Amino acid sequence: MEHQDKAVKDQIDEMIKQGILEVIGDAVSIQGTDFRVLYQNQAHRKLIGDHLGEYCYKVYECRDEVCEGCPVDMAFKDGMSHTTERSAATERGILHVEITASPIRDSSGKIIAGIEVARDITEHKRTDELLKRAATEWQHTFDSISDFVSVHDKDFRCTKVNKALADFKGIKPEDLVGEHCYKIFHGTQGKWPECPLDKMLKSKRTETVEIDDPHIGRPLLVTVSPILDDKGEVTGGVHIARDITEQKKMEKRLKVMDWAIKSSTNAMVLADLEANLTYVNPVFLKLWGYESEDEVLGMHCTKFWQVKDKSTEIVEALRNKGEWAGERGALRKDGSAFIVELSANMVRDDEGKPICMMASLVDITEKKKLEEQLRQAQKMEAVGQLAGGVAHDFNNILSAIIGYGHVTLLKMANDDPLRLNIEHMLEATDKASYLTQSLLAFSRKQITDKKPVGLNGIIKRVEKFLLRIMGEDIKVRTMLSEEALKVLADSGQLEQVLINLATNARDALPKGGTFTIATEKSRIDNEFIRAHGYGSPGRYALITVTDNGTGMNENTKQKIFEPFFTTKEPGKGTGLGLSIVYGIIKQHEGYINVYSEPGAGTIFRIYLPLIAEDIQSEGMTSKTEYPQRGSEVILLAEDDESLRQLTKSVLDEFGYKVIEAADGEDAVSKFLEHKDIIELFLSDLIMPKKSGKAAFDEIRKIKSGIRAIFISGYTADIIQQKGLLEKEMTLIFKPVSPIDLLKKIREELDKK
Repeated sequence: MEHQDKAVKDQIDEMIKQGILEVIGDAVSIQGTDFRVLYQNQAHRKLIGDHLGEYCYKVYECRDEVCEGCPVDMAFKDGMSHTTERSAATERGILHVEITASPIRDSSGKIIAGIEVARDITEHKRTDELLKRAATEWQHTFDSISDFVSVHDKDFRCTKVNKALADFKGIKPEDLVGEHCYKIFHGTQGKWPECPLDKMLKSKRTETVEIDDPHIGRPLLVTVSPILDDKGEVTGGVHIARDITEQKKMEKRLKVMDWAIKSSTNAMVLADLEANLTYVNPVFLKLWGYESEDEVLGMHCTKFWQVKDKSTEIVEALRNKGEWAGERGALRKDGSAFIVELSANMVRDDEGKPICMMASLVDITEKKKLEEQLRQAQKMEAVGQLAGGVAHDFNNILSAIIGYGHVTLLKMANDDPLRLNIEHMLEATDKASYLTQSLLAFSRKQITDKKPVGLNGIIKRVEKFLLRIMGEDIKVRTMLSEEALKVLADSGQLEQVLINLATNARDALPKGGTFTIATEKSRIDNEFIRAHGYGSPGRYALITVTDNGTGMNENTKQKIFEPFFTTKEPGKGTGLGLSIVYGIIKQHEGYINVYSEPGAGTIFRIYLPLIAEDIQSEGMTSKTEYPQRGSEVILLAEDDESLRQLTKSVLDEFGYKVIEAADGEDAVSKFLEHKDIIELFLSDLIMPKKSGKAAFDEIRKIKSGIRAIFISGYTADIIQQKGLLEKEMTLIFKPVSPIDLLKKIREELDKK
């Protein structure tokens, strides 16, 4: 044994002396026949660690004994070199090595030791593992692709397919290998005319085509990309077919949606989450005054609103609540303002994540104008109803005052000193009566006596009066149309309109100036109606009333036609002047507007419908005649006792015989008692128990030829609505003077 150990040592020393063991780049160790490590070169100690004197099998995974397949053991047994792989635990972790073991012999050829060369293959093993894993993962990925993927050679034969394509064809992947692509996809024996693989082989670049072949049964988007070798030559192609059935359905829905949005009468807008516009429909462009989408796309929504803070509020509401609805002031490209009704929503995906903002907008400028006009009309209608009610009660009071005043005058001597007091009292009642009529004019409920009249004639007639009321420091001008302007009107009421406007202008010209009335023909068409928000198409006579006075601000203009609104000091105006003008013009189916600015004067424009009838002669008002006396029997029905007594005393004074009735039922009863002598039924129209008209209907059944006169303090519209009177019946409105009443009675009795 000692001889053997010495022989081994001598050989090792010789190899060390010759530098053989260190020159070898790999890790080298020498083991004795008992497997103890007798030598390690520097590379071995560095690679595996210092294991000199230890059993070699403890260095590796075999640990406590010689393992099966140990290359050193096998070299000892058959005297040949053997190579294997082993793992060793080192300070750097698990080390994988490739070991080659060869026997060492003495001079007699006897095996006395073994030399082991170890090469580090750790990185090689890791790379190999990664490649194997990558191949496995690639196959898994390849099969997990939902698109139909296949690889084809230059002859159109399939070399590999994924699971999705095999499942689609209903066979195993390997059964498709070797098949031509045109047979797989089109069921043909030859190339498909639009084959993207064929196009790719010719162009040597990726080709894409859409296929909707009945053999496939669904639309596919096919992309074929080239496979190149080291020289850049095409050896085949990767064929990817995507099922686009849902995409096609979505495209169709989007086309319908796009058509619907473009065809919508509303302005439609899409914006990103930062509120920058990404889509607008043609209605939006037209409404805001832009020519093309390029002008607005990318713009922030705040640029389209009158108040930027308000638009920011909308965006915040969409982000927080997901929706917003309301009205906003908008600005067109040219800077003009209008009002829109806006309904906006946050658009979300299937998972509820916001993706964009969408809004629908409608121009409601005209609607707002109409609403304002409706509110104004309703307000004036309400005040008109109040005026009508006040007028009825006030007329009864005035009737009593006027009646007793006239009766007193009739009984007084012409030189009676108290006569002047009564006359002043009656003048005051005339003013009160005018105020009542003014209220009715505002409410448009007074009876009008409309006739075909010449508008220029009315203005000429009132011009002289205007010269007196305007004063010397105000120049009055008239500029009348050379053409005859014929309108259906109550001349007196139109005169009142001109007088009221003149009075209003006089107050606006404290330092003098010019007041002008001009007439001309005009036409209202659809463009006029859209611009002004009122009117009916047709031919009109236009009266333009102008002054160069102080003018009005916007707030005053909005209120001037309201009753009791005045800019005068308390006690210097009733505030009814322009509201009366408004009421008269409306009752004549006309229109009035005003233009004014502070310091720039005022212009009123009045539109009255023109008529084609010849102007009837208006004639001159005849001088008031003293009423004639009578002797007939009159049935007087009046529920107001004071008025009944007054009327009876007036009739008695002028020779008439009066039978009194307190209401309609009483009137019928009294008529039955005196039917042979009663020649006229004089009745209040509306009374308790039975109206005057109902009572008269019963009375004329008894005596068909009897005459009737009705008196009422109610407004004309109430009488018309209730159908209280027939057209041919005579009606007098309160207050009525005794002289006028006596004239009407005499006129009615003389019709027999």
